[in-house]
Amino acid sequence: MRLDPTIDFAKAKGRQILFAVATAIWLAPMPNVFAQGFVPGTTAAPPDWKILSLGTFANTYDLMAALDDAKVHVGDLANEAMHRPGFTIAKSRFEVAAVVVSAAELGVGEKGASQSDVLERGRRLGLELCPPELAAQLRLQYLDQPVGELLHLAMEPIRSYSGQRVSLAVGNGGAGLILIGSLAAEDVIVPQQHKFVFARPLRVAQPITR
Repeated sequence: MRLDPTIDFAKAKGRQILFAVATAIWLAPMPNVFAQGFVPGTTAAPPDWKILSLGTFANTYDLMAALDDAKVHVGDLANEAMHRPGFTIAKSRFEVAAVVVSAAELGVGEKGASQSDVLERGRRLGLELCPPELAAQLRLQYLDQPVGELLHLAMEPIRSYSGQRVSLAVGNGGAGLILIGSLAAEDVIVPQQHKFVFARPLRVAQPITR
């Protein structure tokens, strides 16, 4: 199978990660994240998958330092996106329920669909787009991610310095945990097997000290 050329795997950790991610992600079976009763193709909302805390860092620099301490390899596109105005840090701490759903389970056919179409399908189930911070927080709070899994954030793309639309994703290709970016141009087709993380806000927690 052909690896998606819009994802900056090679820049995440050289050819070692490129080979590991390409092999593991394409060959690994998709885990059943809907064991709690969600039936693909229905109008019922999928179940919560993981509760994540946002707003736990004072700024992007502290967040990047935490990723470095956790030995997370950040790809070039992701690194650029995290230093753009579109990447913001919550000013108070709150919790979000992350929901994982594949494009196929959202009703996308074999020919795939645009990312905007996939995101709209999630909205119809009552799900919300994720704030960009959630990608980095998910990476830090999901250190036991299975080898071969890649999760794309359902988010409004961030504009790079050159004007490209960039979305974020977290993965484990067997050579380490990664936070990477992928191009989200309007003409990019999302295949059925792509899995997306949507958000469902829960409650505001205690403010953090800046």
